[in-house]
Amino acid sequence: MLSKFILPGLLLCLLSGSLKSQDKENHYIIKPFSVTDRSLADIKSALSSITGATALTYNAVDSTFVINTYRLLDKKVVAGKMLKHYFPLKSIIDIDRDIEPFPTMKHTGNEYEDGVQYEKEKKEWIARYPNEYKKLTEKKE
Repeated sequence: MLSKFILPGLLLCLLSGSLKSQDKENHYIIKPFSVTDRSLADIKSALSSITGATALTYNAVDSTFVINTYRLLDKKVVAGKMLKHYFPLKSIIDIDRDIEPFPTMKHTGNEYEDGVQYEKEKKEWIARYPNEYKKLTEKKE
């Protein structure tokens, strides 16, 4: 008789614990190998359905998509499903868990502004990831 109440209660506790992890929104940066004007809408549609995105924005400067979703994405699964749609992915970064790549210079035609922007992004990256910067700059013997 007691087990009639304990087992369902235990099951309910376990299920409620697993649902809490879905309450947190996850953020990803996804970079396809190639984005053209013709493929942009198709890539957005595929990413939205595959990731269950609650928000999806496209950054034309560096050809990346920023995705918010309540799902915890498996990078290999997402990459495989996108490849089935003929959209190979260059990278998937979990903003909450992964380290962002070191900034690169973006050439817009204005060398001074490009340099200022690069230095700003580089300082921000170093402030966020001091240990990684130390690893990048330490001399190897």
